[in-house]
Amino acid sequence: MARSYYKIPAEFIAKLGLTDQLKAFPDGRYLCTEVVMARIHSDIARALEITGGIELTLEQARDEQMGLAVNPLPGDPVPADPDAPLYSDDDAEEGGDA
Repeated sequence: MARSYYKIPAEFIAKLGLTDQLKAFPDGRYLCTEVVMARIHSDIARALEITGGIELTLEQARDEQMGLAVNPLPGDPVPADPDAPLYSDDDAEEGGDA
């Protein structure tokens, strides 16, 4: 059985008290598994609706962790320049754990 990965906003991870246990992506969102999503709602599709999160493949999760890709969440602004990053190093420093 393939393992599923999810990207959700930090506010939900903070409410669950898991910010120290889970990996944050460079854009400040968090990588989580079905176990975490089930704490939000037993139906994973409903948990994604509640959080505004997305499902990621193993490759997408890996690439995002490595900073090679950014998978925007629904409702994220679309940059005027399609090649522009959705976040900058300055954004990560402001909200990061330095």
